[in-house]
Amino acid sequence: AQEDYDWAMANLLPLAQRLRDRGKARLIGFSGHTLTTSRQAVEAGAIDVLMFPINIAGHSVPGIADLLRACAEGNVGLVAMKPFGGGRLLRPETAVAIRDYQRGAGLNEEDVVIGERPAVLTPVQCLAYVVSRIGVTTALPGCKSVEEVDAALALLDADDEAKDFAHILPSLGDYVTGECVYCNHCLPCPAHIDIGHTLRLADESLGDPSPAQRAAYAAMEVPASDCIVCNACTERCPFGVDTMERVAQAAALFEEG
Repeated sequence: AQEDYDWAMANLLPLAQRLRDRGKARLIGFSGHTLTTSRQAVEAGAIDVLMFPINIAGHSVPGIADLLRACAEGNVGLVAMKPFGGGRLLRPETAVAIRDYQRGAGLNEEDVVIGERPAVLTPVQCLAYVVSRIGVTTALPGCKSVEEVDAALALLDADDEAKDFAHILPSLGDYVTGECVYCNHCLPCPAHIDIGHTLRLADESLGDPSPAQRAAYAAMEVPASDCIVCNACTERCPFGVDTMERVAQAAALFEEG
């Protein structure tokens, strides 16, 4: 709640800053479940790390994308908690019933049915979604057994098919088309451009590529400017992204800027 945030900033933040200044702490973190106060903490420039629920069920929550972008712009590390939505995203039921606080939509503790998914989600799909989001530094899944740890770590060796969440996303809430999620359903590209990686670099740069981002782009085997304007990528995109136009924008950003 806002009053809790105000109290913490007035009373706990000064203490945390003193401890950091004395070498007792390295970074100041803030954990939140509401978008308004979490974004305030990020934009105030007072914290180094934010813990916030990020999962596929919260993709269409208004304001989530703005919070992610604020973290990226402010160089605030984002630790994504509840990547499995408190375990609810892994349940076998087709209907996805989840509480708002488990998907970053507020503090409502009543179940909300947000959609009918076409298939059961796996831990790998859930984590692949989370780490694909611009601004996310790391995911923090809750595991209560060695088997669950192994299921989460399977992400590291999973192939693209196992990580694919694109067919699930539109069924979860009021999904807005036009946003690239770097799923590479636009491939294969006749010019052999790695479109997902290209657009991710462009989005991560926030319009002003860093030297590291420029180096990553330069290391790609095929530049975006090799696009032959066939429009096949746009036609394949399941999310209504004007992919060909985005590729052209990436070429201008990295090769003309």
